[in-house]
Amino acid sequence: MSVVVIEFVTLDGIVSDPDGSAGTSYGGWAFRHGPEAVAGDKFRLGRVLDEGVMLLGRTTWELFARLWPGRDDPPPQAGGPPAARLNAVPKLVASRTAPDVSAWSN
Repeated sequence: MSVVVIEFVTLDGIVSDPDGSAGTSYGGWAFRHGPEAVAGDKFRLGRVLDEGVMLLGRTTWELFARLWPGRDDPPPQAGGPPAARLNAVPKLVASRTAPDVSAWSN
């Protein structure tokens, strides 16, 4: 068994508020150049999402649960759309408080 860690971080070490929804001063860095910059399977997550389990913290879970369930991206390549894979992969949430897990399947 192996553990694969996927972390979104800028070159100068910023990890918070990637989409800008929290309104922080450095927020929105992940999509600053438009959604095309992260579209498709540029991070080569396909196999990981097909065979693995996502482990998310509560805050990331809540952000993803707002963004991903309604997405239906067109297939960028063979292997299917990333939204379908993210929505289908089994998910676990590490938290001291229970989030509303009904907001996102699996």
